[in-house]
Amino acid sequence: MSNDALMNASEQSLNKERLQEMLPKGTSHKVTDEVISLISRMEEDTGLFQDYLEESLLSYLPVLKDVKVDLPDYVNAIKYCNLKRNMSNEKAWEITFPVKYKKLKDEGRINSSHSSMYNGSKLVVKLDAQMMVSTHIQYAPMFHKSLMKQYELMNGQAADGMPVSAQVQHLAAKTLAELTMQPIEQKVELEIGLSDEAKSVQEQLTEQIRKATDMQLHRLSSGEKISTVQRLGISLESKDVIDVEPEGSNG
Repeated sequence: MSNDALMNASEQSLNKERLQEMLPKGTSHKVTDEVISLISRMEEDTGLFQDYLEESLLSYLPVLKDVKVDLPDYVNAIKYCNLKRNMSNEKAWEITFPVKYKKLKDEGRINSSHSSMYNGSKLVVKLDAQMMVSTHIQYAPMFHKSLMKQYELMNGQAADGMPVSAQVQHLAAKTLAELTMQPIEQKVELEIGLSDEAKSVQEQLTEQIRKATDMQLHRLSSGEKISTVQRLGISLESKDVIDVEPEGSNG
């Protein structure tokens, strides 16, 4: 979401023309007054921010290319998927479909299977996959509003337009500074290659192999049998002995 989109989020209001233009190419959906009316009541129906819900609705429109549903069904799915981020699936389903919920309850047929079936529908599953983003991204518009409120308090403006005290301005300025502080640079040092201890052991091993090889060559030149020369004793600081003797050697 761009900074401009965040700045104008509170002024955002979808109309038929804009939504029609935003629909994915290749889809045959028609934006009706019923759809716009349903969208305009999203905040009233759910208690969530209207600007956030509208932004969410626009962001996930591409799923309509993969899932063949009517626009009212898509709007309801947007409401449901955002609601269940902070409540149970059953409660989110109840809020999204209040008329259907009341009818089933009056008939004594309401149970968790209804929300479970809806939660497993192709449209909801697709939206859930798209909405798997960090909380700070998901609630970016609300974070922006909180920053603006701190900014207003810092400048002495309360919600009712009345002036605030110097103490409130100080606390607001301090909070705003903390929220907008640039990330502290953290240096991460990576040790690439061998440690000094490992290098020392490797050098010991190399030197002992060189000496053992020279000694073997000298003994062979002196006429000793290869079976007696093949045993190679190499010791490190741990006094471990590495025996190198080909399989099948009978000595």
